[in-house]
Amino acid sequence: MSRKRRIVGVDLIKVLACFSVIMLHVSMPFFYSDGALKVGNTIVLSKIVYYLGTSAVPLFFMANGFF
Repeated sequence: MSRKRRIVGVDLIKVLACFSVIMLHVSMPFFYSDGALKVGNTIVLSKIVYYLGTSAVPLFFMANGFF
């Protein structure tokens, strides 16, 4: 019987993708607000976090599709 080996890199990609999805959902209210929630450059930072987080969903599906 062959022993299954865990690929830690794929697990790390899943953790990174999960964290990115959380950032995506946290930044969404600031991204779609009318400026009422604006504090300095928060809107710009939130847009950057939002767009970085959009790559998390395909990354998560690819990491799960690996198996």
